[in-house]
Amino acid sequence: GGGGGGGGGEEEPEYEAPKAEPYAQDPAMRSRYEKFLESQGKGKRNSEGGFLGKKWDAASWVGFVLIGPVLTVGVSVFIFMTRGPMWGLGVLLGLVVLDSLLFYFG
Repeated sequence: GGGGGGGGGEEEPEYEAPKAEPYAQDPAMRSRYEKFLESQGKGKRNSEGGFLGKKWDAASWVGFVLIGPVLTVGVSVFIFMTRGPMWGLGVLLGLVVLDSLLFYFG
């Protein structure tokens, strides 16, 4: 048996991905793509994790300061009035934990 190559014959060249940059022709799409990568955590990373590294924009303020607490209190009061205090307190605690997790990790 001869040593050397693999299966003999011609060796296939390794596949290389094309080097073309996505959105090279369109600067507007490039900036949107970079913002998307940053939002996915693949771009420039924040040095601090959790809510300390959070970028506060209008959507964050509306979601975490207005909608989240208002929905939590509204749903909890509704359950409290329809199902009683034990269910109301349980739902309130569950939603507060959910809001906290979404606030910290979102």
